[in-house]
Amino acid sequence: MIINALNSGANVFMADFEDSSTLLWRNLLEVQINLCDAIRRTITFEDQQTGKSYKLNDKAAVLFLRPRGWHMEEQHVLVDGKPIYASIFDFDIYFFECEGTAQSREQSVFLPS
Repeated sequence: MIINALNSGANVFMADFEDSSTLLWRNLLEVQINLCDAIRRTITFEDQQTGKSYKLNDKAAVLFLRPRGWHMEEQHVLVDGKPIYASIFDFDIYFFECEGTAQSREQSVFLPS
């Protein structure tokens, strides 16, 4: 789905962690992996049923992240025994994993090039 969204012809695609994601731990981690693969331009998908392959076009939309809101907590990450804000978790993982790759292409995970 991320590949199709980035290849849609739109200028920007916003990955929405709060309203458009299933808030299960495994899903949140898989989405982060997919976003980082998209930033690295290594994301691909092979549909076993149809045999169709998906990859990013040379020109793809700029990827933005909308973290979960401040009112949400990430129960799987504790600081001093208390869960952190979900928005901080979403942002930190995305930024830590993706910003170096984006900068190497003279881009940012935040601003279009």
